[in-house]
Amino acid sequence: MRGERRWMYWVPYALLFAAFLYPLLSMDRGFAAGDYAAQFYPWTLHYAQALKQGYLALWTPLVQSGFPLFAEGQTGMLYLPNLLLYGTLPFEAAYNITYALHFLTSSILFHLYARRCGLTAPGAALATLAYAFGSAYAGGYYNVVTLRVLTWFPLCLYAVERYRDGRSWGWPALIGACMGQMWLAGFPQLAGYACGFTVLYGLMRLGGPGLAPLALSCALGIAIGLPQLWATLELASHSTRSLQDAGFALWGSAAPWSLAGLLVYPWGTFLGSQVCVGVVPLLAVIVCPVLRERKLWWCMVALSVFMALGVYNPLYWLLVELPVASLLRKPSKFLYFTAFFLALLAGAAYDELMARVRRGDALDYASRRCTVLAAAVFVLGAAGATLSRTAGPLLTRLGEWYVQNYVLGRSYHRGTLEDHLFKVREILRVVQRELDPTHPYFWVPAGLVLLTALLIRAARPTRAAFIGGALLALATADLYLYARAGYGPGFTGNITAFQRADRTAAYERDGKWLDLSDTDDHPLSPNRNLISGHAQAGAYAPLLDKDYYLYLGDTGALDDSLGRKRVSDASLADLDERLDRLGIRYWMASRPLVVPGSERVRVEGDRYIYRNSDGLKPEYVFESDDATVRGSVRIIEDNPLGSLVEVRADGPGRLVRHQVFDRGWVARADDRRLTVERVEGVFQGIRLPAGRYELGLSYEPDYWTKGLWVHLTGYAAALCLGGAAYARRRRHDRAH
Repeated sequence: MRGERRWMYWVPYALLFAAFLYPLLSMDRGFAAGDYAAQFYPWTLHYAQALKQGYLALWTPLVQSGFPLFAEGQTGMLYLPNLLLYGTLPFEAAYNITYALHFLTSSILFHLYARRCGLTAPGAALATLAYAFGSAYAGGYYNVVTLRVLTWFPLCLYAVERYRDGRSWGWPALIGACMGQMWLAGFPQLAGYACGFTVLYGLMRLGGPGLAPLALSCALGIAIGLPQLWATLELASHSTRSLQDAGFALWGSAAPWSLAGLLVYPWGTFLGSQVCVGVVPLLAVIVCPVLRERKLWWCMVALSVFMALGVYNPLYWLLVELPVASLLRKPSKFLYFTAFFLALLAGAAYDELMARVRRGDALDYASRRCTVLAAAVFVLGAAGATLSRTAGPLLTRLGEWYVQNYVLGRSYHRGTLEDHLFKVREILRVVQRELDPTHPYFWVPAGLVLLTALLIRAARPTRAAFIGGALLALATADLYLYARAGYGPGFTGNITAFQRADRTAAYERDGKWLDLSDTDDHPLSPNRNLISGHAQAGAYAPLLDKDYYLYLGDTGALDDSLGRKRVSDASLADLDERLDRLGIRYWMASRPLVVPGSERVRVEGDRYIYRNSDGLKPEYVFESDDATVRGSVRIIEDNPLGSLVEVRADGPGRLVRHQVFDRGWVARADDRRLTVERVEGVFQGIRLPAGRYELGLSYEPDYWTKGLWVHLTGYAAALCLGGAAYARRRRHDRAH
C-alpha cells in the first residue's frame, strides 16, 4: 500500500475513538461514576488543588484522620503527565485530557511497535483496534491507572527492537525512563508485571548481551520511581493488607474455562475474568496462526495465561509463600498481556491471510474452520442458555455451597450470608439474561464468524483490497458492539456529570464527620468529602492503616476496597469514647441510634444526622500521667503538611495529636528534633518536660527527603545517557 494511503487505516480507529470518548470534550462530563467517583476523581481533584497552590498533597488530614495520599499511589503525584496537565490546566479539562491523551498515545506507540515488527499498515491497524478497544486497554478491567501504566509498555518493546538493530545505549535509557513512568503511574502491581515482561522479552530478543542494558534500564526505572515505590511499600507493610493470608493472593484467579469469553462475549461477564480482542481478529489467529514466525508472541501469550490461572497454577502456590505475596493478588491481571500479544498475533495473521489471498492460495480450509467455529459458538451459547434455565435451582445450590465453603468468613470476602447469597442469585440472573437467545447481542459472535467465513470463501486475488477492507470493517463493528453491549465498562456507564461541591452546601463545616450509614451514595462518604473540603474520619482505599482500621473498623466506617462492614450493636457500646478521641463533631447512620453525648439534629430521607456535644477532644491536647499537671495548647499555624503550636506545661507530659501515626512526621522545638511516638496504638504523641515551647510539626518522610534525590538523579542519568547516545549518532552520521 502506498504510504500516502496509510492514513486510511486509522479511519476505523478514529470512528471508535469518537464514538466512545466524545463526551470527554464536554467539560462537565467525564469518568466520574463507580470507583472513579469513590476514589480517583476526588483524590485527583485534591491533588490538582494542592499542585496549583505550590505543594504536593503528600498527606491529607481530611481522610482517615490523616492519610498519606501520596503513598497510596493511585493519584500518581510524580507522574510527569500529571504534573504537567494538572499543574497548568483547569482541573476538569486536565482530568478529561488525561484519559483521551493516554488512550491515543498508547495506540500510536502500539502501532509503531507493530510496524517495527514487520506488520503491514492494515495488519498493524487491525492489531491496534484489537488492542485499544479490546480488553487490554479499553477499560475492560480497571481504570485510569491501568491506562497510564500500559501506555509505556509498547514503547519499551519498541526500544528493545531498536537497540537490537543498532546497539545504541540511548534505547536502554529510554526503557529506563518508561519503566520509571510506569512505577509512578499509580498501579505498582501492574507496573511490576509490565517491567517483568519487558525484561523477559528483551532477554529473549537480545540473549546474553542484553543483560547489561536491561539491568541498566531496570536500575534507572527503579531510581526514577523510588519515592513512589518506597512510600507505597512502607504504607502496605502496616496496612490492612498485612492481615491477609495466602488465599488473598489467589483471589481473582482466572479459571481455564474463562477463556471461552474470547469467542462468546457474555461468558466473560460471569466467569469473572475477561479477555477479548474481538471475534474477527481472533479468527485471523485461528485460521492463519503464524506459529513459526511469531514464536515469541505466542510464548508471551502462553506465559501470561499460565500466570493468570493463579489457584489453578501449581507455581502460584509456591509464589504466595513469599513475603510480598499480597502483591501477586488477583492473578487475572496477567490477562492484560494475553490480550496485548493476541492483538499483535491477530495483525500478523491478518497479513498472512491477505498474502495468501493475493497469491491465489486455496482457502477452503480457512472457510471451513470459520464455519465450524460459527456452529461451535452458537452451540456453546445455546448450551449455556439451556443450562442456566433448566439447571437454575442446581446452580443456585452450587453457588450456596461455594459461598459456605470458600467465601463466608474470609477477610477478603466481607458481608453476611444473605449478602453473598444475594450475589449468587444476581449472578445467575445475569447469566440467564446474557445467554438468552432473545438478547440482542447473543447472536453477534456467531454471526460475525459466519460473515468472516463467507468473506474468506469469496476471496480471489482480484478482490484482495475489498476482502481486506471488509475484514477491517467487520472488526470495527465487532469491537463497537463488544463495548456497547457493556463488556467494556471503561466506555459504558462510567462517564457521567462531574460531582459538585454545592451538593454539600447544607452540611456543617465546623467539625469532622463520620458516616456510619449503610449506603455508599452520600455526598460526604469517604473520599468524596475531598470535593467540598469537609473532614471525614472514615476512609475508602486499598491501603488503610491497620491499627486505625482495628480501632474503628467494627463501626462500618472504613473500607479497604474489600467491602465495608455494617455498624454492629457491639461497636455502639464505646462509640461515644471513639467519637470523642477522634474529634468527631457530626456523624450519621441509616437507623436511629442512641449514643451517650450525641443528639439528633435532623433526618434526611433514610439518614439520621447527629451532633457529638459531650467530651469532644480537640486535635491537639496536652496530657499527663500526673493529674495535678496542667497544660495548654495554642495553634499558631496549621496546614496539611505541618503546623506550629505553642505548648505551656507546668510539669512533664505529652502533646497528643489526634491524627493517625505515621513515621514521616517530625517534631522540632528550640532547634531540637523530638521523637513522635505512637499513642493508644493510633495517634501521634510527643513527650515534653515542663516549660513553654513553640513546637513545629512537619511531614518529612524518608521516601521524600531521601528518595526524591534518587528520583532526580535517575532522570539526570537517563537524560545524560540518552544525550550522549544521540550526540554519538550525530557524529557518526556526519562522518558518513
